[in-house]
Amino acid sequence: MKTFYCPYCNEKLSFLNGSLIKLLGHLSSSKFNASTYFYIPGTIGSYDVMVEGRFELKDGLKVDFCCINNKCEKSFTTDYDNDLAEIKMIDDDGREYVVVFNRIYGKHSTFVVDYKHKAIAGSYGEDKATYIHDFDKDINFFGE
Repeated sequence: MKTFYCPYCNEKLSFLNGSLIKLLGHLSSSKFNASTYFYIPGTIGSYDVMVEGRFELKDGLKVDFCCINNKCEKSFTTDYDNDLAEIKMIDDDGREYVVVFNRIYGKHSTFVVDYKHKAIAGSYGEDKATYIHDFDKDINFFGE
């Protein structure tokens, strides 16, 4: 089982025995500004999404994913690519990973990076080739 956390305050983001990850999402455009909860599968490489409330998500919409802890609410957007977000994952053996995923609705790319070794442990989604170059350089995960 994998458990997902906020990399800043360690708030647990996993629910229902790790089958769902809950994230706060901020949506904005020139015509509106709204926030809602997003529920994404805890299975890496699955791209279904459930949204709380009445929102129609259209391909290309960029979501600012944030911590669900109202005392934290830090953005998960990466410093190295504005299209990507990152959260912490810990496996059953206590190994820590960075899960990097796309913020753009309709784009499918996810990378699992071994935090200690800064090496890709897995890459998923038909759009991963667009972002794989981000991992060719030295990256400071979580803004460190």
